[in-house]
Amino acid sequence: MNLSDADTAERELRHALETGHAETIAQSAATHVWPLYSAHFALLQSAVALLPSTVLEWHPTLRVLHPMTPLLARTTRPFTPRVSPEDAQAVSPDEVDMLTLAQMIEFRYSGDVAAALTYAQRLRDRIVQLQIESHERTDGPIWYYHHEIGSTLLAAGETSHALLELSIARQLGRLSLQPDAERLVLGRIALAHALRGSVGDAEQALGELVQHPPPPPRTEPRPSRPNAPPPPSSRSSGWPRKPKSC
Repeated sequence: MNLSDADTAERELRHALETGHAETIAQSAATHVWPLYSAHFALLQSAVALLPSTVLEWHPTLRVLHPMTPLLARTTRPFTPRVSPEDAQAVSPDEVDMLTLAQMIEFRYSGDVAAALTYAQRLRDRIVQLQIESHERTDGPIWYYHHEIGSTLLAAGETSHALLELSIARQLGRLSLQPDAERLVLGRIALAHALRGSVGDAEQALGELVQHPPPPPRTEPRPSRPNAPPPPSSRSSGWPRKPKSC
């Protein structure tokens, strides 16, 4: 699983999009999901939006990125990922981390905070207990894991524990390759302080936040739908021909 090479991630996903095959696109997006999320989010989300639900059922880390997921979360329950026995044996620790993260976010989207807390604890346990490279690299998703664990604790009202996780996320975010990592975390920290009634601390966090302007938006060409027919403009004008006069 690629966790840091954004250039390779972009190149491989564009190559997959050129094939027009939905499963090939999904496999590429899932393999490179973190660097795509960090550096090429518009391209990643556009590609995910093209995938049919029958493909997304096998890729929960992609389904949580679908633009419709937050809107449908209240009516669509998070699901147990469909994984073949062969794939289950070959799943890497990094993929399990991403799967746990996706499930935590989906349950939080749906309003089931108790279930989201269960996955937050699982992810936190994995970070503490598993000694793998991605848990020690500052250019990987470790800061985001802590950010989302903290956000889940915040949703559950556990503000002190949330602030602890968010403080770790901020420290790691300063070292990450994502330019707006610290800015993103500061927004959550301000909210946590506000919920605790610490208005002064919330204002201080917001003051630090404005010192980190958002990065300029990246413009990426939208990929075409897999195996989709060309648009009418490339075939004809779409207007009926005027009959010849007799």
